Amino acid sequence: MDIFGNSIGLLGISGKYGELDLKVIDKVIEATLDRYDALDTASVYGEGFSINKRLATRLNNESSIRIINKIGANLQDDISVNSLINEFEIEHEIFKGKLPAALLLHRP
Repeated sequence: MDIFGNSIGLLGISGKYGELDLKVIDKVIEATLDRYDALDTASVYGEGFSINKRLATRLNNESSIRIINKIGANLQDDISVNSLINEFEIEHEIFKGKLPAALLLHRP
């Protein structure tokens, strides 16, 4: 049983596997918001842009979609708890106070 329902990851539209037009990325985000219960994302997703910022601008307070967010992938040489807390606070601000359904510590 999947506790998050139907979920999808956003890595594929992050630009990691090739450049994508931002309009296409926005359309995919819109489509996922209408069709899925949960989105898996990370603070580091986005090549030259922040996928979480693009996602957050499309969420509203009534949105029931669950966000599964990963932090820490960009802290390769920093093992400080304070750095993880700082990254969480930045992501919390990006999502306008909407807490993630799950927060994963993603260390390389």
